[in-house]
Amino acid sequence: MDAKIADFGLSRAIPSDDHSDVIITTVMGTAGYLDPEYFNSRKLNEKSDVFSFGIVSLELITGQNAIIKKDESIHIVHWVSPLIEREDIGSIVDQRLHGEFDVSSAWKALQVAMACTRPKSLHRATMSTVLTELNQCLAMELSHNRETKERFSEEIYSGSYHSSEVCSTSTASYSITSLFA
Repeated sequence: MDAKIADFGLSRAIPSDDHSDVIITTVMGTAGYLDPEYFNSRKLNEKSDVFSFGIVSLELITGQNAIIKKDESIHIVHWVSPLIEREDIGSIVDQRLHGEFDVSSAWKALQVAMACTRPKSLHRATMSTVLTELNQCLAMELSHNRETKERFSEEIYSGSYHSSEVCSTSTASYSITSLFA
């Protein structure tokens, strides 16, 4: 799977000198990715992009679009929130992974994504925090992959592996109350 992110149709060069003011008369952006604070105030800030990054992260974690169209359209944040409250990581993570992921890493990545999508920019994570947290997720996932390969190799070597495909399910109790604090 190769991920590609590209939507620069609304990009605009803005002078960086201190004497320039940017007045935005029309709110523009792609539905689902637009910072709600920007939408309401027409003021962009450094956390506007953090919000959009959080939405892209949720899409990558869940395999869903920013706007999920089933019976009715629902924003991905509203779709995932009740599943988080129920601690239903199996329903949150992209089903195409077939349960092959580190649960702790998935919860942490989800926590980071949700910290980026808080309604008020003041309460959103900084990108430096996001980078640190995602590096921790990567380390957990790499460790999980190594352990899975080692266990699979041991099962084959010992002759205890009897199935034609590897399938694992794991559960973990993980407190994510800090997401809603």
